[in-house]
Amino acid sequence: MEKRHYTKEEVSDWESRQPTRKLPSYIRRYFIEEANYLTGELINNKLSVVLVPHPDYPNGEVKLRSVESRNPRWYSELFSNYSYKRNRLNKIKDPSKIRGKRRRNRSVRSLYGSIIERRRSLNALERIANERDRKNPTRIANYFDEIFRSLILDRLLRGYRIERYFCEEPPNEEVVGYFESLNEMEVG
Repeated sequence: MEKRHYTKEEVSDWESRQPTRKLPSYIRRYFIEEANYLTGELINNKLSVVLVPHPDYPNGEVKLRSVESRNPRWYSELFSNYSYKRNRLNKIKDPSKIRGKRRRNRSVRSLYGSIIERRRSLNALERIANERDRKNPTRIANYFDEIFRSLILDRLLRGYRIERYFCEEPPNEEVVGYFESLNEMEVG
């Protein structure tokens, strides 16, 4: 396959802070396809944990947690990249001001959180797929658009592994060629 050369008019100065509608339509369609694919993966693969009987206790007194299905790998990595330590419980001096049930012996895992939320992630992917994504992170929703545009760009430029089928998706040659042309024109 012959490598396509782009003219200066075809190549614009685009970065993940800008909406995808600033991209040419033949590049934008790959972002839309990838956003639709990620949306489907996120909807169909949600973490599900079930209790199963412990093998050493056959009467069912003791149960073990077992993972029935997992989040997609890319979502888990994104979640961990944007995680932080929660310290809200440490700031509350008066225990009577804690709303809801007060849990004792909180696990260490529950003291950590992430700004990545499934609902906001799905909304950002939907905006990208419908070409309604927004510019600049002045609001948290716009920040999610930027996070997912950069994730999609990274997947298109580097390729990725498809977990369910144990195969790899190679980098998209047309997108790679477009952004290489963009970098050449910035240097030249």
